[in-house]
Amino acid sequence: MQREAQLQDTVASRYQFPEPGLRTSLIDLYFVCRNHFIPLLHRPSFKSSVTQGVHLHDRGFGSAVLLVCAIASRHSDDPRVLLENDTSGRQSTGWKYFIQVPAFETGVSSWPTLYRLQCCALAAIYTQSRSIPLGFWTMSGIGLKIAQDSLHYIDDNRPSVT
Repeated sequence: MQREAQLQDTVASRYQFPEPGLRTSLIDLYFVCRNHFIPLLHRPSFKSSVTQGVHLHDRGFGSAVLLVCAIASRHSDDPRVLLENDTSGRQSTGWKYFIQVPAFETGVSSWPTLYRLQCCALAAIYTQSRSIPLGFWTMSGIGLKIAQDSLHYIDDNRPSVT
């Protein structure tokens, strides 16, 4: 338990989130421009968790916040979403957020969780809009595997609806 707490405490130092004003703007852009097409996240819950600072303590939710920022960066005119010294135009939008999220978690955190499943879907959405289309299929496959694995954790002794 202490080891898990130590891992969670490193979230704030491990990830570099956008400054609060930009982060709020990107989250709003995500829900306005993307979540309507693929309703993956519940806006009130997501925004409430960000306001409470859950992303600073929970690695899974922190990853989801970074991926939302990466996706929304495609719709932002703010130059802070670009990599420093980017001369290619808008090719690097969101990359600095996307690259921070580890593709594969190991150890205790590798158990199927809602955040891991959402992160796979968010990573697939980001890679689909980039020049790395194979990443889309890879992340989609990983997400499906996590979803299948999570079925093994459903309690078979729960009461039946019928």
